[in-house]
Amino acid sequence: MKIKIVSRLAERIFSRIQRFLFISANATNKIRREFVAGFLQGLPQNTSLLDVGAGTQKYRQFCSHLKYSSQDFAQYDGKGDGVGFQSGSWDIPHTDIISDITSIPIDDSAFDAAICTDVLEHVPDVYSALLELNRVVKPGGQILITVPSQCDAHQTPYFFSGGYSAYLFKKVFSEHKVTVEYESGYFETVDQKLGLGFGVLVNLTRRKPVYLLVLAGYIILSMPLSILLRMLPKFVPEIGNNGLLVIIEKSNNTGNK
Repeated sequence: MKIKIVSRLAERIFSRIQRFLFISANATNKIRREFVAGFLQGLPQNTSLLDVGAGTQKYRQFCSHLKYSSQDFAQYDGKGDGVGFQSGSWDIPHTDIISDITSIPIDDSAFDAAICTDVLEHVPDVYSALLELNRVVKPGGQILITVPSQCDAHQTPYFFSGGYSAYLFKKVFSEHKVTVEYESGYFETVDQKLGLGFGVLVNLTRRKPVYLLVLAGYIILSMPLSILLRMLPKFVPEIGNNGLLVIIEKSNNTGNK
């Protein structure tokens, strides 16, 4: 009985520490959600939209006024190979188009707009995927992409890149207007890594209690450092940031590129 009480108390303490260390990460996730939601809600009534790599279709709730279609390769099950971070519960609703992202079986310029959120790090041939996104959207249409600029392995074995640079999108979509925003600044990104490190050590401690001393030392060092990082300015986001928020406005030229 005493062991159970101590265990529950430890879990509560770990949970509160985790909430503190994940403040920056949660703020970044909120910025991303609001960015995508704002884009979708701003699209005109009956705009045809393709959600590429839709997965669990988490942004569909903002598309009730749109002609929404989903595409996914539908192979990830939430468990993956158990090596990297996994999503766990992965409830995939009806998917309209099941295909590889580099070869979507629809006509050119079939949609007014497309979104591709947190997908490209799971794509081995990113260049072809970007060209395919460009192909399926009409001239004058819009493409929204969210992508990490530095992240840890997750949804393995379907993980092929730790992140991308804004220069990639400006290069591939050089004939169109490309707008890039950043989810975080340099010190915020470092702060997020402290939270991830805590999570890794907690999992190790659960499997091997000997890591408890290491975890205790990590907490002592990381919490004051986290406070310091939150007092510092964002610094130049191009140098260090957690992720990119990209909108491509296609030119009215008839070509796809």
